[in-house]
Amino acid sequence: MNLTQIKNTYVYLIFLILKLLVLFGCTSNKFIDETQLNKKIYIKDNFYLIYKGKDEDGCKYFLPYSKNKKIINAIYFISKKNKYTLDKSKADCDN
Repeated sequence: MNLTQIKNTYVYLIFLILKLLVLFGCTSNKFIDETQLNKKIYIKDNFYLIYKGKDEDGCKYFLPYSKNKKIINAIYFISKKNKYTLDKSKADCDN
């Protein structure tokens, strides 16, 4: 191999490594978040909170669910102390 072919090979390998880093680095957090969507979290007495994702402020939000009981349709957030709250100002958000 001459010098030009060696340089082209190195450039190709570096480009390939950069593409893989961008591809896997940008999608890994979204993949983890999507697998947890609609996950039920048991609270008590056939009452669950279902994870629905993050809102525009980066706050994780949950919706209540129960097979047998009537529930109040409200949005729950998770606080910094790992407690569930209806108050968004107490929520643990990314921003």
